[in-house]
Amino acid sequence: MSAMKKLMLIVYILPTINFAYNTSEKTRANEIMQLSKYDGKYHPKLTIHEVNNKQGKRNVYQNEYGVVILITNQNLVKSLHKANELAYQNPELRPITTPHITIVQGVYKRDKIIQLKKAVKAIAEKTFPYVVTMQNSFTKGGGRNTFIEVSDGKYFFDRLTTYMTNTVQPDAPMKQTLDDIKDGIADLKEMHDGGAWRDFNLPYNNNNPHITVVYGKNGHSLLSKLNRIIKLSSLSFNAQAISIYQIDEVGNLYGRPIYQANFNLKP
Repeated sequence: MSAMKKLMLIVYILPTINFAYNTSEKTRANEIMQLSKYDGKYHPKLTIHEVNNKQGKRNVYQNEYGVVILITNQNLVKSLHKANELAYQNPELRPITTPHITIVQGVYKRDKIIQLKKAVKAIAEKTFPYVVTMQNSFTKGGGRNTFIEVSDGKYFFDRLTTYMTNTVQPDAPMKQTLDDIKDGIADLKEMHDGGAWRDFNLPYNNNNPHITVVYGKNGHSLLSKLNRIIKLSSLSFNAQAISIYQIDEVGNLYGRPIYQANFNLKP
């Protein structure tokens, strides 16, 4: 990391650590699981059924949104799409992917979605565009997915995640999160009060910014194949904007952004 980047992180990014969660708070995960059996707000309503979801062939649930950074380097995007094609060689079974890095995700209803847009606008106005560099290998990720993780840029994403999770807390966890808790994929101990309701979205030790390259497959043979065949030479991209998307049941983006703001702070 250059000296200028380090200075920018110290001056503009690290002070926001003061917004960080009090991770000593007791988890509400068990309470959430109990409420999900009785309280309607913990059961996001189906709005687009799988048969009508031509884009990703997955269910999309009402009021489930993600705040994300899109991958702008088209050479990197092509490599990631190639990995997905190798994982799902039958195009009829291949889920479409939109390479992105998630900041937060959850169920945001009525006033909360308005607050979410305001928070995205506010953080964009005080954030520099940032050159993010990814690692040069595919790894086994959560949710039985294949990841490529951030190499240079973790402080950048910690800052965004911390601000968003402390500014607007979702009305409820996503159905995906409830399913992951039931399946034992999500760790109850890592789900503290409020926030993004996902263990990998909680700063700082648990925040793991990444691109999900392949959904539903992360076996050793697949990872070996991808790392052998695909040489990731173009690993950096310029994070210039932050967006809000509706997301499907596994966390991929659906449709067009409902809101987007450019990072406006100038060096």
